Amino acid sequence: MIRIATLASLFLLWGSCEVAMAQTAVQGRVTDDQGNALPSATVMTASGKGVFTDLDGQYTLAVSAGEQTLTFSFIGYLNTVKTVNVRAGEAKTLNIRLREDAVLLNESVVVGYGVQRKKEVTGAISTIDSKEITAVQTPSF
Repeated sequence: MIRIATLASLFLLWGSCEVAMAQTAVQGRVTDDQGNALPSATVMTASGKGVFTDLDGQYTLAVSAGEQTLTFSFIGYLNTVKTVNVRAGEAKTLNIRLREDAVLLNESVVVGYGVQRKKEVTGAISTIDSKEITAVQTPSF
């Protein structure tokens, strides 16, 4: 009888732990001032858990129930911090518009293998138009 009571209490304790650790989702879309999607924007929680937006600016982030502070960021845009109260088992939708940071946008240079700040680039910077790229003849093998 004691063994059954012990097993029953462990089962109830395990069930309450599941409820306490319930995960829910915060989802939405990250756009710019004109409503254009921002692909690969970062969505981070205060604890460091995060995701990137897809090509349509959509994201889904699994978070614990309770108050969550989310930081939305993208290169050339001002970071936005939002606090949202999430209930267990309910998906929360949070759409964000990021504002352009004109000063920061001028300081970034896109290179063939990533993005660098202008002051960190040691070589020459040049601009290539897409027409020039399509005009180049490439040998076929």
